Amino acid sequence: MDELQELVLDEFLDEEKLHKLIFRVKVNSDRTIVHSFVILYAAKLNGKNHEIIKFDAKPGEGLHVHTYYSVPIERKLLHDPLNSETLEKLLYRVKQNWQWYYSQYKERYL
Repeated sequence: MDELQELVLDEFLDEEKLHKLIFRVKVNSDRTIVHSFVILYAAKLNGKNHEIIKFDAKPGEGLHVHTYYSVPIERKLLHDPLNSETLEKLLYRVKQNWQWYYSQYKERYL
């Protein structure tokens, strides 16, 4: 079996550094096969980190989205394939919509 490598990206989405995108992916050694991943958007509110939305995927479990801004919090199975195109699509989705996710979270919990 090919040895897995973990790639990590932490990136702030705003100048104040209160909104962070955290990305972890496990791929094969030549980075052609995605094994698993987590994409998390978290915000710092009142000195504490809050998870707002998370996508995670594992073999045998599929791809899920956790919407922490929902009441109640939801975990839904998505039917996208576990590959680099899906990763790119979800990263783009979070980067484009983080302000909306944040406003929904604030509206429901603060």
